[in-house]
Amino acid sequence: MKKYVFILLFLSGFQVSFSQKKISKEEVERTFLENNFELISQKFALEQSQAELIQARLWANNPNLTIGEVNLWRNNPHEEMPYLFGRYGKTQQVSLELEQVIETAGKRKKRIALQQVHTQNAVLNFEELLRNLKFSLRSTIIELEKIQLEEQLLKNSLDIFEDLLISYKKQSELKNLSRADYLRIQTEYIQFKEDYTSLLSNKNNLVYDLKVYLGDTTEDSFEIYQPLMVSDKLSRKLPMDLVEEALANRSDFKLIKQQKEIAHKELDIEKAARIPDVTVGLGYDRGGNIMQDFVGLSISFDLPLLNKNQGNIRKAQVEIEKSFNEERKMNNEIVNEVNRLKKQLIIYESVLKEYTDEDQLSVTEMMNNYVKNFKQSRISLIEFLDFSDSYLKSQQAFLNQKEQYLKTFEELQFIVGKDL
Repeated sequence: MKKYVFILLFLSGFQVSFSQKKISKEEVERTFLENNFELISQKFALEQSQAELIQARLWANNPNLTIGEVNLWRNNPHEEMPYLFGRYGKTQQVSLELEQVIETAGKRKKRIALQQVHTQNAVLNFEELLRNLKFSLRSTIIELEKIQLEEQLLKNSLDIFEDLLISYKKQSELKNLSRADYLRIQTEYIQFKEDYTSLLSNKNNLVYDLKVYLGDTTEDSFEIYQPLMVSDKLSRKLPMDLVEEALANRSDFKLIKQQKEIAHKELDIEKAARIPDVTVGLGYDRGGNIMQDFVGLSISFDLPLLNKNQGNIRKAQVEIEKSFNEERKMNNEIVNEVNRLKKQLIIYESVLKEYTDEDQLSVTEMMNNYVKNFKQSRISLIEFLDFSDSYLKSQQAFLNQKEQYLKTFEELQFIVGKDL
């Protein structure tokens, strides 16, 4: 048992050996926006999409130049022709052909319009990533704030029982107190130590998560200024048209709407594909026909007899129907989620009204009085342990309610898609 207590004491001393860095929530978010690697990567994806729009505005096909029928030696019999340049080319044959594919049915404009929507989607994808990361970051901060307060609460209880353990050990050795009472205090102390060590482990994990969000590689731990210091009237911040705000601001809902627009533009492109493109050519042939220098025009195009692109057109039409259904589905989910969280926020507010500052102060003073009376042997060990356990559970319940209240508000901001 002594060895186990020593190990726990060592672990707690090891945990606090790292330096603490106090930081405000505003500083956390500012650093997050500047240093988060996922956001930086998404910015690169946005630049790539803008480059793709530049590419879409260019002509799809460059002119094609073909040089052919060039003889490397003189064949017999042959005809002699005027020199090409200098004294070269008297028996030289050559043909040149210049071709250009001309797209019909406005295919190029339709591709540009489609890529413009994809570029807008890249912006919305960045906003959606930011919305998700910000929600996860703020939830992590709230959990860390709650753990800071719970750490202080457990540390105070741990200090009380550590003092009692030392005192009871001396009195037990002097036979002034029973061995059973000493072991009972020791058991409570060890339990507090286990809870405290577990709490520090959870805090360390949250700090790690926070460092990932902030791109921080130092060994410093974090302390949040003024943890869980928020008004308990957050529902007053909610606008009357909260559902309309959510439908207007949610980036993922905008992406669903954009998907419907993409489907329409892809249908336009597939319909345009039914009309064949035209290839126009200009040819020159020297010495290959009855004319020594022949210049002629050519035109070619596919005959849309066997393939009228029916399958791709139908596929695009189904995609429009699918995206319309997805939009209705998400619209329904957003409305229900907003209404649920509004009610949940009000429920937590009503619960937190029962935890007044005066009551919290009174309970803390009562705990101090119980400690004092117990040391003076005015109350029994059982009474003291029962009250200390009730005190700790009530304080933890208050912190849990506060944590869930703030998380609900953050989730509501996440669902709405903007800070309220």
